[in-house]
Amino acid sequence: MSLRELSFVSQNPITSLPFTRYRIKLIQAVEQSEQSRAIGKIARDLEWQYKSPILADSTNSSILSSISLSSSDQYEILSTESIDLASPSYERFFFELCNSAIIDAFKKVKNPPRIDRYKKRIYSNESFSLEREDNRDNEDTALNNDLVVETQKQDKIEGQKYLTFDFVRDQKQHLVLILDFASEYHSRLTIDQIGMSNLETGQKMVHVYDGRVCHFIGIAEETIDTKIADIGNNSLLEFHHQKGNLSDKDLGILSKDSLAVKVSYPSAKGKPFEALHIPQLLRTIYDRSQFDDDIYHDNLWNISKKVHKAFETISFLNQRNRFQLLNQPIQFSTKLREFAPQVCKLFPSGSKANNLDFGKHPNSEQRLAVSYPRAGLDKYYLLDKPNQPVKSVLLYPLEWQRKAKAYSDKLKDELHKFGITLLIAHQVYDPRDKVEIRQVCQKLKECDFVFACVPNESEFSQDSSADPYKIIKKQLVQRKIPSQMIMKSSLDKGWDKHTGHNLIIGINAKLGHASWCIKETTGTAKSFIGLDVSRKDGKTVGASAFVLDAHGQLIDWAASDFQAFQESFDPEILENLLLDFFSAYPTKHLVIHRDGKLQDAEFQVLVKIKNELASNGLEKLDVVEVIKSGFCRAVWLQNIDDVDTYTNPKRGWGWLHSHNEAVILTTGDREAKVSPNSSPRPLRIKRKMGDTDLLTLAEQVYWLSEMQVGSTQTIRLPITTYYADRAAEFAQEGLLPRGIQRDKRLWFL
Repeated sequence: MSLRELSFVSQNPITSLPFTRYRIKLIQAVEQSEQSRAIGKIARDLEWQYKSPILADSTNSSILSSISLSSSDQYEILSTESIDLASPSYERFFFELCNSAIIDAFKKVKNPPRIDRYKKRIYSNESFSLEREDNRDNEDTALNNDLVVETQKQDKIEGQKYLTFDFVRDQKQHLVLILDFASEYHSRLTIDQIGMSNLETGQKMVHVYDGRVCHFIGIAEETIDTKIADIGNNSLLEFHHQKGNLSDKDLGILSKDSLAVKVSYPSAKGKPFEALHIPQLLRTIYDRSQFDDDIYHDNLWNISKKVHKAFETISFLNQRNRFQLLNQPIQFSTKLREFAPQVCKLFPSGSKANNLDFGKHPNSEQRLAVSYPRAGLDKYYLLDKPNQPVKSVLLYPLEWQRKAKAYSDKLKDELHKFGITLLIAHQVYDPRDKVEIRQVCQKLKECDFVFACVPNESEFSQDSSADPYKIIKKQLVQRKIPSQMIMKSSLDKGWDKHTGHNLIIGINAKLGHASWCIKETTGTAKSFIGLDVSRKDGKTVGASAFVLDAHGQLIDWAASDFQAFQESFDPEILENLLLDFFSAYPTKHLVIHRDGKLQDAEFQVLVKIKNELASNGLEKLDVVEVIKSGFCRAVWLQNIDDVDTYTNPKRGWGWLHSHNEAVILTTGDREAKVSPNSSPRPLRIKRKMGDTDLLTLAEQVYWLSEMQVGSTQTIRLPITTYYADRAAEFAQEGLLPRGIQRDKRLWFL
C-alpha cells in the first residue's frame, strides 16, 4: 500500500534548453500600461510566422527565442544574451514551453480537439451520451481514444469531458506532468432557441464555434446585419462568415432582422470587454447544481477511472514521441508518481494521532484528546467556555413563538450538558418592518448575546436590504453584541444534535472561547497570521488578518476597508497592521499565510518589516502562499491478488510537490461533499520567504485546518486564511466592527 500522485515523471531530467534573450525597443511608442500587451503580441506573431516557440518577457522588455531573430518594423533589437531556459531563474517560461508542447501534441492529430490554452483544458470532441461509451481504435483521434466520450442528456443540458494538465519539476530536475479530468455542462440549444427573455444578466455563455466563455448583458438595439465600426464596418453575419464560424448554409437560414445580444468577456486587466454577438452562436453554461444529482454522480469519474484514463493519455504522448521540447523527445514514466519516505508524511499519526485537545469535562478532571472534533463534542467536552451565566435575548416574530421557545429550550438544555448556563429573555419583532427592527435592536437591554429567528433568505431575494438578517446584524455590531441567526427552516425542522453542536461551538466562538486547540505543535513558530482580501464589483474593498498562536488559539484579528484595483493589500495598511501586531505581541518566529498569490507590493512590505523587526527580536519570518486551485490529485494504491486498485486516500497526508511547493490532503476519502466519486482537492503551499522545512510548514497548515472552531465539518483551508476570508466578506457588508479586535469574539461565524 502506498500514496501516489496522479502525475507522471519524465524518464530523464531536463538539464538544458538553449535560448536567446533579445532585449527590444518598440518602434511605435505605446503607453506604459500597454507595453506588456504589445510585446506579447509580437511574440505570438513571431511564433506563428516561424512555427517555433517564442516567449514574451515583458518585465524585461525582451523576447526569448530558440531561433535567430532580427529587427523588424515593429521592434529594434538592442542586445542579445544566451540563456538556459531549463535553469530555475527561467522557470515560468520553461513551463510556458511545456504547456505549448502538450497542446501541440494534441493539435497535430488527425481530428484535433478544442483546446483552452489559458485554462489548460483539452476537450473531448463529442458531447456526453448517457446511453453509450464510444471507444475508437484510431490512435490519432486522441481525445476519442484517451478521453472516452461519456455524456449525459437531461432535458436541454449536455456535458463535455475535458483533460486538465499542469507541470512542476522535482528536486532532480525531472519534469512532472499532472493530469486530471472533469466536465463542463451547457445547453444543447442556442440562446435564441431557449428564449432570450429567460436569460439573466451575468448568465455564463459559451461560443458554439470555439468554446470561449462570455457573459450575457442584454438584447442589443442593432440587428445581426447592422454594420459595426469595431469589426471593420462589417455586420456580425459578415464577420463570422469570414471567420468560418458561419457556413454558407447557416448564412442563408438566419434572419437578418434578428437582434444581436450584448456580451462581456473577462479581461486580465480587470475591466471586462463588451461586444455584440449573434444569438445563434451562443449556448448557456450550467452549474452542476442545476440538474439531478444522480445524473451527475453517474457521469463523474472516480479516482480509479481517472487513473485508467491518465495511463492512456501518457501512452498517447509517449507514442511517436509526441511531447517534445525544442525537438527533444520527452518520454514519461508509465507509473504514477511515488514518493520517498522522507518527502511524504501522514501528519495525524504516532503521538499526534489524537492531537485535538478538548480540555476537561465539567464533571471530571480528566483531559480529552481526540482525532476529530465530533468525538470531543459527543462527550460534551469544551476546552474553554464562559464561566458565568450567559445573558441572552431571543428575538422572534409573534406567530413563531411556540417553535422559537421549543428550539431555545432545547438549546439551553444542550448547553447545560457542556457546563454553560444560558439565561434567555424574550422579545417579539416584526420581520417586515425595517423601522421596528432597528428600534427593537437599539432598545435591547445590555446582554452578552442575541439569538434572532429570521425568515429564510429566499424570501428577500428581490430586496436584500429588507432582509432582517442583515439589519439585525448591523444594528448589533454597532452595539458590540454578538449574535446568532436561526432560520425559519431550522425552526420548522426542530432541534438536531449534529447541527445543534455546530451552533453551540459557533456561539462559544462568538463569545470569545475556543472549543479545542492543537495539543502537540510543529516547528518553532509562535504565531501565525492569515492574510486575505475580498473583491466586489471588480474592486478590492475589504482586507483582513487573522492571528493565532502555535496551538491555534486566537490572538486577534483585523478588518479594513479600502479601494484598490488588484486583489492586494494596500501597502500602508499591511505595514501598520503587522507593526501593530508585533508591538502588542513580540515573537521570535512568525509565519504568515497569504490566501492565494502574494502580490509584489505585499512582498516588498514583508521584506521591509522583516528587516525593521529584526532589531526588536524577530529572528525568523516564513511567508507561505496557501493555494486552493490546482489539478493535483492523490491516489491510494493497493495490490490485491496481483491486481492494482486505486482509491481516494484519507486526509492528513503531505508531500513535497516540487522544490518549493508541498501538497496537503486536508480532506480525504468519504469527505467529498458533492459525490462519493469525487476526488479530494488537496491544498498547495508555496514558500515565498524563509527557510523552514517545507513539510514542517505543510504540517502547520494541516493542523490549523483542524481548528475551524465554528464548525465540526471538515474544511479544506487552515483557520488562518479561511477565517480571514470570512472576515473580509463580512466587512464588505458592514457586518463587522473595524480595526484590530482583541476581544477574541468571532463576529463572522
